Amino acid sequence: MLDGSNAAAALADAGRDAGTRFFRELRARAYEGRDAGYTEVVVFRTWPGTTRAAHLALFDAAEKGFANEAGVAGHALGLGADGAWIHVVHWTSAEGFARSSRALMRDAGVRSWITSLDFGRFEQRHGTRM
Repeated sequence: MLDGSNAAAALADAGRDAGTRFFRELRARAYEGRDAGYTEVVVFRTWPGTTRAAHLALFDAAEKGFANEAGVAGHALGLGADGAWIHVVHWTSAEGFARSSRALMRDAGVRSWITSLDFGRFEQRHGTRM
């Protein structure tokens, strides 16, 4: 199983060994008719013992919540060579982010996925697309 303890070896085998500057995209989704104007990049780790498969299953279960939020233009999830997960979310705007991120916290699938994140090892950045 691929988890944070052996992700570096697995991604090095795939030719990616430069830490979180490069990551293997495992999931990506864009929602038709929604233009992105604001981007969020979250780098995090899961709780010890959370396998790659378990984390991806939780992420896949959260997809309906992301798709149902009009403020989400698309998002992608990847795994860095150092074992860190990278979630890039494209929001329609800063206002869309503020409104939809609160709504996403009420979605059962999204809440379940979030329980696998170790917020002690979590970094988040936001910016307007130029």
